[in-house]
Amino acid sequence: MTPWHRFWFPDGDSVPPPTPDAALWTPDALAETQRELWQQATQATEDWWRYWRTSWPSLPVQPPMGLVVPPSPPASAPVRAAAPAVPPRRKAATKASAASQPAVNAPSRPRRTARGK
Repeated sequence: MTPWHRFWFPDGDSVPPPTPDAALWTPDALAETQRELWQQATQATEDWWRYWRTSWPSLPVQPPMGLVVPPSPPASAPVRAAAPAVPPRRKAATKASAASQPAVNAPSRPRRTARGK
């Protein structure tokens, strides 16, 4: 028993541990327990929906005045004429020589020695 358990359960050492009841672990007992849990969950769900169904008509359609400020109407923006659709120009293809372009992933300067030596 840890000190934390001893603090909260001072009589824990003197109380014998409960003996497991084999009857609780039979398939029938497990099925019955599961059935009860499902019934409780179903009842809780029905209660929740019944609560909201009964309270929904009493909720106001609009919040009280001053709680929510309506947005101001937008200022009338000047109407712009639509620009004519002009296709973009293509650049003239220029062919550069292979010598003038650096190789892909080439180092900026040659390595003179192996690294780490």
